Amino acid sequence: MRFMVALLLVTLFLPLQPGGASSHCTADHVWFLGVADDSAERDDFKQDAVTFGIFLEELRKVYCIPDAQAEILAFDGSFTLDGTTYTHTEASEENLMDRLASFGTEASKHSDSIFFYFHSSHGLAYSWPVACSPLRTYGSYAALHSDGGGADGFLDDCELGNALNTDFDPDVRMVVAVDCSFCGGFSDSLTAASGTVPDGPVASSGVPGPNRVVMTGCAMTTECFGGGVHGGGVFYDNLRQVIDEGSSYCDGWTAPGFPTVQGFDVPVKNTVVHAPLGSCTASEWFFAAVMQAYTSPVDPIAIQQQFRIKYGLPDLASDIQVLA
Repeated sequence: MRFMVALLLVTLFLPLQPGGASSHCTADHVWFLGVADDSAERDDFKQDAVTFGIFLEELRKVYCIPDAQAEILAFDGSFTLDGTTYTHTEASEENLMDRLASFGTEASKHSDSIFFYFHSSHGLAYSWPVACSPLRTYGSYAALHSDGGGADGFLDDCELGNALNTDFDPDVRMVVAVDCSFCGGFSDSLTAASGTVPDGPVASSGVPGPNRVVMTGCAMTTECFGGGVHGGGVFYDNLRQVIDEGSSYCDGWTAPGFPTVQGFDVPVKNTVVHAPLGSCTASEWFFAAVMQAYTSPVDPIAIQQQFRIKYGLPDLASDIQVLA
C-alpha cells in the first residue's frame, strides 16, 4: 500500500506535458486550480499542495480535465517535501489572477462549465477600511507571493470575489475551498459558529454566490493547520481521507435543514433526506470530511469553529458531482 501511494505521488508530480494521459480524452468543460503558499515554508502547506494533486487525479475519474485546464501554483515554483522536489508555477497573486482570467474566459464559453478552486495559505483578518467595501465590517487576507506585477501578495476576500465575478459568467458552477488561519471572510462569516447565530459582514465579499459551494476550513478564532494524518492542514487532510482513501465515503451525507441553513452542529448520513446515488457531491464530501475531523483524536477543535459552508445551488439535487 505504501508503495502504491509513493508511486501515485511520483506520478502526480511529473511535469504535466501536452499529449499526456489526461489529454487523450474529449475534454469536459471543467477547470481546476490549486494554490498553496506560506511565508514560513511550512511542510503542512506543502503537503496540501500534494493533496491538491490527488484531488485533481480523483476528479479526473469523473471528468476529462486536460492539462491545459488544470494547474497547481505552489510556493516559489519548486519545493522539497520528504526528499522529493516537485515543480509547479510560483504561487504569486499575479499568477493566480492570470489563471483566473484565462480559465474564466474559457469556462464562460460554455453553459455547463464547472470550476474547482482550492486555496491553502496563512491568513490575516481585517476590518474596514483596510480593504473592500465600506459596507463590510470584517474580512480576510490570504498570503501569496508578490513578483512585482503590481499585486502586493495579500489576497483579500473581495479581490478573490471580484475576480470570480468578473472573469467567470454567472452560470459557471464552482466549488471554492479556502483554508487559512483567519479565513472567515472568504465565506462571509464573522462568528466562529457560522450559521448557528446571525453572522457575516453587511456586504458580501463576492466569493459566495449563486451556483457555488463555498467551503472554508478555519475560524477567525483558531489556528488549525497541522496535525493531520498526512501532515497537511486539518481541513484538506480530512477532505483527502474521504476522497482518496474512502475512510468515510461521502454518498448520502447531509445536515439538518440543508441547504437552507449555512451552519450546522453535526453532519449526519441521512439517507431519507438525501438518498445515496452511487456518487458524491461537493456538499457530501464536505460533510463527510467534517465528520472525519469531528471523530478524529488528532483534531479536537469544535467543528463549529473550524468548518463553514455556504451553498449557492438551489437544492442538494443540483450539487456538483465530485466522485463517481
